[in-house]
This record gives sequence, structure tokens and C-alpha cells, in this order.
Amino acid sequence: MHRKGFLFKKEEEISFKHIRAVKLEQGLLGRILNFGTIVLHDWDMRRDFILYQIHNPNRYKQVLVDLIPNVDVDKITLREHIIEPDE
Repeated sequence: MHRKGFLFKKEEEISFKHIRAVKLEQGLLGRILNFGTIVLHDWDMRRDFILYQIHNPNRYKQVLVDLIPNVDVDKITLREHIIEPDE
């Protein structure tokens, strides 16, 4: 379950059985201050669930990877985008 909003609260429930990819996005400031964005890809609904500004995202990414069998893991950092572009 993902809760968001300050004045108007919104809750989303995500089923783990359809999640096939977990992606962690962290910029330079996020790496320094230990926060980032976790993106969960649901292949059944064909959409991404984005969890913004998660404190200690590496820990939560690892928990998700341990809970979800056969998940693809991707980590995007500022260094990969600037110095080591995808080929």
C-alpha cells in the first residue's frame, strides 16, 4: 500500500504478483542525503508505480527484491547517465 498527499490523502494498493521490475533512481544529492525514487513496473496493468522521495531507498529496494520472485532490478544514478551512457 502506498499513501501520498498532505491535505488530500490518496492510497494505492499494489499487488506483488504482477510486479516484474524494480528500479531505483538517485541523483547526486539523493546519494548524499540518502533518498531516492523507487519505480515498480506492473506488467499486468502496463504502468509504473512511482514512490517519490523514499528515505534509505536501497534498503526498501532490497526488501522488495527479496519479497518478489523473478524480479528484474535496475539502478539508475547520475553517474550512469552522464559518464556511462547505455548502449
